[in-house]
Amino acid sequence: MKSNNKYKWTMIIVCILLLCLIFQWINYLVANDYIREGLRDLGSSSTSHTVNLPLTTTYSCKNMCGPPSRCSISGQQCTSDIDCPGCQPHVPPLKSNNKYVPGDNDAGKLTFGTTPRYSPLTTDIGTQARIITKNKFAKPPQPDLGINTWIEDFKKTNKLYDNTFQPPNLEFMPTYDKRYSLSGEFIENGPLASNAYFS
Repeated sequence: MKSNNKYKWTMIIVCILLLCLIFQWINYLVANDYIREGLRDLGSSSTSHTVNLPLTTTYSCKNMCGPPSRCSISGQQCTSDIDCPGCQPHVPPLKSNNKYVPGDNDAGKLTFGTTPRYSPLTTDIGTQARIITKNKFAKPPQPDLGINTWIEDFKKTNKLYDNTFQPPNLEFMPTYDKRYSLSGEFIENGPLASNAYFS
């Protein structure tokens, strides 16, 4: 029994000594640069990053790569901060342009004389548009598309929808004038356009 205890204590002392020796050996290797962290600075004159920023510093590079994949100062496309040129990027000076450059307003020009006439489709459809028929609630002209085989089923399901989501006799339900859709096949009862009643 005594020899067993003696053996156990001997093994404990040997293990502690070995552990201390291992720690000393690791300390010696690190102190003399035999063991190094596996990170190397790959920066050179051909790379654009100029400042190494540790994660724990309170400062950061101003020209960082932002959410739309653009450098925040220089505006270049980037995937990470290293793609943005330094903290103070080289921005070339803008060329001074003393010439007056008029705005390009040729969209919709119908004539190119001294008094150009513009198309109302691109310049002022809001004031030049007009109602073609006298009755704005009239059905628009339709081409002959043959026999309509689905409109009856559509009307039934539309009536079911109206009974469910637009019950009658609600006090504060907004009501609008019913009018035909552009195709003439449907009846719209939603809000009108803001300029629907302009003269």
